[in-house]
Parts: sequence; structure tokens; C-alpha cells
Amino acid sequence: QPSDIARFAVILLLARLFSKWKEISWANIILVLIIIATPAFLIAIEQDLSTALHLLLSAIVLLFFTAFPLRVHILLGLASLPLLYFMVFHTPFRMERLKAFLDPWTYRFEAAYQLVASFKSFLAGGWFGQGLGEGLRRHNLQARHTDFILAIVAEDTGVFGTVLLLVFYMAIAVYGLYLMSAIQNDFARLLGSGIIIVFISQVILNVAVTMGLVPTTGINLPLLSYGGTSLVTYMCMFGIVLNITRLEK
Repeated sequence: QPSDIARFAVILLLARLFSKWKEISWANIILVLIIIATPAFLIAIEQDLSTALHLLLSAIVLLFFTAFPLRVHILLGLASLPLLYFMVFHTPFRMERLKAFLDPWTYRFEAAYQLVASFKSFLAGGWFGQGLGEGLRRHNLQARHTDFILAIVAEDTGVFGTVLLLVFYMAIAVYGLYLMSAIQNDFARLLGSGIIIVFISQVILNVAVTMGLVPTTGINLPLLSYGGTSLVTYMCMFGIVLNITRLEK
């Protein structure tokens, strides 16, 4: 998936630019917007709105770690609302997903079929699960090895296993940002922080989708979902984070 590499490329380029700039001019702001918007637009027109939004979200959060003007954040957010409205409410399948999110049980045999199947897997898992590979509800999940793999974790290992997995993810994020806060080199600090932001924001989005907290969209769970490009890309990014902590001591 080229989008996995694109997210890393955007973070890498933004970290490099902001580590060199002493002052932020309007020319710098326009350049940053082009860097973020170009891959996001190319991904969005391929009908992968979730990955495009994740790229935008990761880049915007990283900009809060820089001298990027806050007023520009606000203006861009307001300016993007009409576009987001058009992309959701004027695209039939996205509108169906929104209706399914608001009332999944009414659309349980249509657009919310996947979401309701996920709910049933969570319910079937109970507190300690049915055992690895023993769940039966999994067969109703059409994307159980990719976007909805957390539902399989919940069915097999229960609340205990799911919470343990989420604690593991949060520990990586919190400890990673803690390590980056001690880095003196601006480029290394921004790059490492950006990688952690990409990672944890993707985890949050996937968990929210699987649990029905946001409309269903296609985004995988890092390090766990099936997908070779995602796994290799994250291994490379985590290798960079480890290298930053080793060289900057």
C-alpha cells in the first residue's frame, strides 16, 4: 500500500523542514499545506478517505509540536468542513455508513452488518474469552483479519486480553513520546514524535471503528492486522525511533 509509505514520507519531510526553519513565513505555510494536501488528495480520490484523513490528522497533530501558527490550524479546520460535508453527504456508500453508525441495529443486514458482527464478537468473548481460535462469531466478520481484527481478539481473549493489548499500545506511545521529549536535536525529536503520533492515532481510529464509536471506515490495526506493507513500514519507523534514542544519549 503506497499510502503507508506516504504517511511516513510526509512526517519525515515536515520534521526536516521545521527543524531548519527559524521563522515561519506565509511561503513556508503554503509549502507545508502542499506537502500535506497532495498525498492526502491522491489517496482520497482512490476512495480511501479513512487513510487520507489519518494522514491529515497525523500531520496536523505533529504541527502542534512546531511553531506552525495556531490561527492557521483553526482557519484550515473551518475551511475543510464544506469539503468534508460534500465528500460524506454526496457519496452514497459513505452516507450509508453514517446511517449505519447512528442506528446499527436497523441496518444490521445491510451497511451495519460488519459492525453488528463486531458487537456480537465482543459480547461472545465475555471477560476472559473463548480461547485462541475457538470463537464462532468470527465467521460473520468479513474483514476479521484486517480492519476488524480487534473483535477477534475480544472474542478469543475477552475483556482481559483486549485491555491488555490496548495498554500495550498506549505504553509504546506514552514511553515513546517521553523519550522524544528528552531529545535535543529538533529534527530527531520531531521525526520520532511524528512516528509515534502516526502509530497511536491509527490505533485509536481502528479501535473506535471496531467498537462503533465512529463511522465504519477501512483502517488496519498496526502490528496486528494482516498486511505486509504496513508491518514493514512500522518496523522501519520503530527502528528509526530506537536509533534516535541510541544516538541522542
